[in-house]
Amino acid sequence: DQILTHEAAESVAAGIRDCRWREIPGTNHFTIVIGHPPETTAALREFLGER
Repeated sequence: DQILTHEAAESVAAGIRDCRWREIPGTNHFTIVIGHPPETTAALREFLGER
């Protein structure tokens, strides 16, 4: 991702309580918001199911 590097994402996630960081291959900030890949939906449902 040109906006947020792997290292930066891990650093941000480490500082947020109950945060889950997951890399979804073939996606970036634009495709996550606009494209709604099935892997993104699955990751969100998994996370929300833990609540």
